[in-house]
Amino acid sequence: GRDKVAKNPIESRSIDSSGVVAIANLQRVFYTHSYGPPDLLFESLLIGARESYEATSRGKSDPREENEAAVGLAAGVFMAGTLLCDDHFVPARVSNPSENKYTLDFVEGTLHVTTQIYAEDGSATSYFAVSVGGKILENTFLVRNAVTERVLAHISEDEIRKPHFFTQDLPFICKNTQFDPSLISSTGESALLDQSIELRLAVQVNGHLRDVCVRKEKGEGQGQALDPKTGRSLCVLPMDSFNNLAQLIATLPVILAAPAKAE
Repeated sequence: GRDKVAKNPIESRSIDSSGVVAIANLQRVFYTHSYGPPDLLFESLLIGARESYEATSRGKSDPREENEAAVGLAAGVFMAGTLLCDDHFVPARVSNPSENKYTLDFVEGTLHVTTQIYAEDGSATSYFAVSVGGKILENTFLVRNAVTERVLAHISEDEIRKPHFFTQDLPFICKNTQFDPSLISSTGESALLDQSIELRLAVQVNGHLRDVCVRKEKGEGQGQALDPKTGRSLCVLPMDSFNNLAQLIATLPVILAAPAKAE
């Protein structure tokens, strides 16, 4: 069966229902308190973006026939006006904290959402930070690991339109891809070597919630888990652990608990 939506095992809280929508070309940001989950908002933004292109393309059947930058800027302005008239959204000066961050780039013609998904299978819970996005005027989208940018899946617009796709189907897809050793990562060790990665996690260690900073500097062949308050190194992390975020989150509490058990 498909995995069920689960609470975040790291922070033991419900899934965030807020969302932030950024229109990149205009540097405009909108915040929604309760309309932010991708199951509610992704398709709505996709439809709204297409309507914005259509409304500003001066009657042409394909807005790409005109100057892309001019059409994109006009479509972005139209979309901003649409969101201003929607009671779900309020303008924001800065991007409010949210698990659901949408970026509309009308010049590039893209829509992306960065979100966190949770899947539960029996007693095991998987956590994924993912980026889902693609061209507004096309119907195929890429799902990536939001940290390593590893491609996890290609999905169609028909799949996205399914009810509860992001909370039920997508965790199942990501879990199988993430843990299947036969699937080759698009982010190999050479690509990871050139990346700087930093994550702030809350992990359960010996029954207590503990903040941990996971960091890898550009050019380094390994990373570390650090105490975010003191900067003290808690343990060394191998390179491949950054290419499997779910496994890292699952094993980190065990690694950190080991010294305490030995004392």
